[in-house]
Amino acid sequence: MQVNSPPISLADSLASTWDCTVRMKFIVLQVLCITLAACAEDGYKRFLDRHVITEPFDRNNAEKWEEYLTEKKLCGRVLIQSFMEDERLVEDICNCSGRRLMIPQNPLNNENYCISENKIDVFDVQSHNTTRGCQVEHVTKRYGYVIVACDKIRNRCLPVHYEQYQNEEPNMNADHCQKICSPNLH
Repeated sequence: MQVNSPPISLADSLASTWDCTVRMKFIVLQVLCITLAACAEDGYKRFLDRHVITEPFDRNNAEKWEEYLTEKKLCGRVLIQSFMEDERLVEDICNCSGRRLMIPQNPLNNENYCISENKIDVFDVQSHNTTRGCQVEHVTKRYGYVIVACDKIRNRCLPVHYEQYQNEEPNMNADHCQKICSPNLH
């Protein structure tokens, strides 16, 4: 049995193709937005995992640091890693208690760096992997300013990168960091 269908005009064919193309672009855009949001959230989670201590242990004991770094898979990740204990204080740098900072050694990517207005306890830990496992060479506790890069994630301004401190100090005349995520604030 043969079914005769009415002929399709060129205009109908183009409209159908255009409609399909628009729907596909919309789907791709939705996937891209979800992916970018997930990447940003991953940046914040990665920052927390790498720089905020989440478990109680004796910070003066190198063996306890070795256990912590091994458990978190951070041993020897970089020569000196920096850790803070208070997630809220670090998040506040990106909001109410941080100032914009230009990093001279990184002139092409400066738009989202912030320095804390107040000093924070920071543990600088030097470690490396050996055949016997993680070895902590040195732990230094300092009370100093903290520099982070901030991004807007789900309507919150959050740290996504830790920048090595090199004796910078906050400029109290610089913009508050919350302007990075909300540039229309005055």
